[in-house]
Amino acid sequence: RYTNQKILIAVERQGDFLVIRVDDDGRGYPKHILDQDEQIRKQPNLSLITGSTGLGIYFSDTIAKMHKNNNGIQGKTRLENGGRYGGASFVLELP
Repeated sequence: RYTNQKILIAVERQGDFLVIRVDDDGRGYPKHILDQDEQIRKQPNLSLITGSTGLGIYFSDTIAKMHKNNNGIQGKTRLENGGRYGGASFVLELP
């Protein structure tokens, strides 16, 4: 729905984290989504304009935070624009 033709899923180790990144060649996330405070963005909220509930990001972030290493470092998610194809990027980091 949001990509044009390409999606790339990349997995790599960065320090003590396993980083899973999904990049596309779409228009990217709207500025207002990227500018929102992380806590606000990660609460489900029905948008009557787009029909989006935000549940995907919310559950992804909740599950990521359940992953902890022995030092108590939690997993996390990030939304970015750019990536390998210049569109949206969803990044999941697990300790």
